[in-house]
Amino acid sequence: MMKSGLALLALVAVVGQIAVRGQADTSPHTEHFVEVGKVRLQYLDWGGTGEPLVFLTGYGSPAHVFDDLAPRFTGSFRVIALTRRGRAPSDIPSSGYDFDTLTADVTATLDALGFTRVHLVAHSFGGSEVTQLATLYPDRIASVVYLDAALDAAAGEAVMKEAPIPNPQPPPGSPYLQVLQWWTSYTPDFSKVRCPALAFYALPQNPPIPADASEELRNRANEYWRTRWLPTTRRMIEKFRGEAPNGRVVVLENASHYLFRDREAEVVEEMTRFYASIRR
Repeated sequence: MMKSGLALLALVAVVGQIAVRGQADTSPHTEHFVEVGKVRLQYLDWGGTGEPLVFLTGYGSPAHVFDDLAPRFTGSFRVIALTRRGRAPSDIPSSGYDFDTLTADVTATLDALGFTRVHLVAHSFGGSEVTQLATLYPDRIASVVYLDAALDAAAGEAVMKEAPIPNPQPPPGSPYLQVLQWWTSYTPDFSKVRCPALAFYALPQNPPIPADASEELRNRANEYWRTRWLPTTRRMIEKFRGEAPNGRVVVLENASHYLFRDREAEVVEEMTRFYASIRR
């Protein structure tokens, strides 16, 4: 079970780290830290005017993953991004990776910053947190944007068990393994997200395949991708469409999981249109 669960999060915990590795920090932000209990969490602040717009990363990515996207919204919002516990330079405690604690970290950060009403943007794993926050605090969450984040992890876990390419297991007791213990059975209920919600979904053209994979393995991986994984993703899309009372979907074909990086212009255009519509 952990092998397939790892595959589901690997897009964030592995690719996310690679996505920002070696990147020069030229984004116009300031760095700060907030104390949540005994845990110190980093956040980046791009400034701006208006209601707070808070970006939440996927698991394993730092706030810097939004260095290009976040500044695009400072004309209308006060923009920050949070690096969750378990990812440097935030603290990496030995515990606290259950769903309730991770969500409480976000709430405590908003409280510490004095944000009483916010707009949330989440990538990947962060979608579970913003769904929970919008459910628990409907008067506090003004809107939600999911960047390939309105995911049904349990559905993905079920089909990932059939994946032909195995994945390594995380070390025993690691933060990653603690997250997987609940993430692999997580199913969101979007019917309780009453605020306006915009969900982006990426439909990559090809599966991730190791460069040294045999032709036989490549064929099996492509068949699995076409017949099992993509249909599962489309069912996730329809789940969101059917449940979210004020939801809208944007599907980007041939985009990566980091669609806000490789399709930034389209994402910014759709988000700008979305925010304009909810202010009317």
